Amino acid sequence: MKYVKTFESVNSKYEIGDYVICKEKSGDILNKFLLNNIGQIVDINYREEHPYVIKYEDIPEILSGRFDEVVKKDDPDYTYKDRRVMKYQEIIYHSKNKKDLEPFILSNKFNI
Repeated sequence: MKYVKTFESVNSKYEIGDYVICKEKSGDILNKFLLNNIGQIVDINYREEHPYVIKYEDIPEILSGRFDEVVKKDDPDYTYKDRRVMKYQEIIYHSKNKKDLEPFILSNKFNI
């Protein structure tokens, strides 16, 4: 045997720690931000309609009100303002490695 085939993931569910690029149906500045930035799944609650909690960095001030205030599980008085909850269908790309998603970001920015 010359090589060993790498394991391919057939699990269709995303996991905590995965990096994602999302898209919403709205065509406004929020959707443009989501398409041009990589988020990371930090929590999953399958009982919710929007089960995936995704953390983003460098959110522009104009969008700060459009991100959900997600309550911290072990401290209900603390809320995160850098997270957005998303549905399974709104995640268009995902990877365990952030670098794998960078070509998609570049292609979106330059319309390639």
